[in-house]
Amino acid sequence: MAKKKKGIKYWDDKAWKEFSQYIRRRDSKMFLDEYPEATEGTVKCITCNNVGQAISNKRGGGMFQAGHYISRTVKNIKYNEKNVNAQCVSCNKGLEGNRPIYISTIDIKYGDGTAHELLELQRKYRAGDYELMKADYYEEKYHYYKKLNEVYKMGAGDYLTQVTLEDLPF
Repeated sequence: MAKKKKGIKYWDDKAWKEFSQYIRRRDSKMFLDEYPEATEGTVKCITCNNVGQAISNKRGGGMFQAGHYISRTVKNIKYNEKNVNAQCVSCNKGLEGNRPIYISTIDIKYGDGTAHELLELQRKYRAGDYELMKADYYEEKYHYYKKLNEVYKMGAGDYLTQVTLEDLPF
């Protein structure tokens, strides 16, 4: 009997785990570039500026999560790197993303008009978008962010700006 192909939920869950870790690693790298004396893994919440550890060995991922400006239920921007940033649990869960603050901080971090661009992408989303309904889409996201996490774990985050993923030796 042929092996059953993994479905959308399987690959989306795996992709999210890697993407979430990547976002927190990326933002930790940005924080360390700004504050070199900080401990590796330290991030600043995009909305309240709370500082703490982004990655932990606990299942929940520590005090910080990968928080969305626009809900992750909007599939076409769930994995948009500008839409997702390190955010403390209090802002992400307790304040439901602290969106009024997120709007301005996202423009500060990525440039004026970024929040508006993301809102435009949200408006373009169609629930029946066939590309996003395929398991292959999520499987590709999983492998992409898994590679990026491996590079960050090697301490080579700066290396990413000089090569494409196809250039990586794994």
